[in-house]
Amino acid sequence: MTREQFITYVESTQKSFRRFLVALCCGDDSLADDIAQEAFIKAYLSCDSFNSGDKFSAWIYRIGYNTFLNCCRSRKISVGYDEAVDMVADETADRIFRYQELYAALYRRPAKERMSLLLFYLEGYSIGGKTATSQTLPRSAGKYISSFIGFAPADDPQILGMVIIHDPQGIYYGGTIAAPVLRDIYDNVLPYLGIEKK
Repeated sequence: MTREQFITYVESTQKSFRRFLVALCCGDDSLADDIAQEAFIKAYLSCDSFNSGDKFSAWIYRIGYNTFLNCCRSRKISVGYDEAVDMVADETADRIFRYQELYAALYRRPAKERMSLLLFYLEGYSIGGKTATSQTLPRSAGKYISSFIGFAPADDPQILGMVIIHDPQGIYYGGTIAAPVLRDIYDNVLPYLGIEKK
């Protein structure tokens, strides 16, 4: 990928990618910006490994999610969640927290489930589904099957899809690797069926 192609890809995905990261970080704009910057740097440094047949948004979301997980592992929380919920902000800061209930709900979900939810609901389609991750036998082999089954729109289903990934390499959670594949499929199929983003 050339530098110009990379810039074009970044410009086309940066707004939705930032929205995804802000929600993944439960509303922490500065953390989301730090993760986005680090993810774009990592992506640029590994441009040679990008397969042109892949979708750039799925690739950058995966890098962003992995960067988020690394950040979570290394972060030390100075104020507990229960104490932070009761903090009162001044009037100008209140609008920053207009999605506080959503972020609080997301915070209670494990990171892999949080990503699965965000990939679907932030892109404008109402999609229902279930992720699954199973270890195959013999368990000592350390192999997995990751899957996601989803339908859309959630309030009036018109399409049902399922993605199954046998023996994924690296991260193996269904919400992390199978759900984004179905989202990409729905991004192409739903407009063809005349289903608009909400």
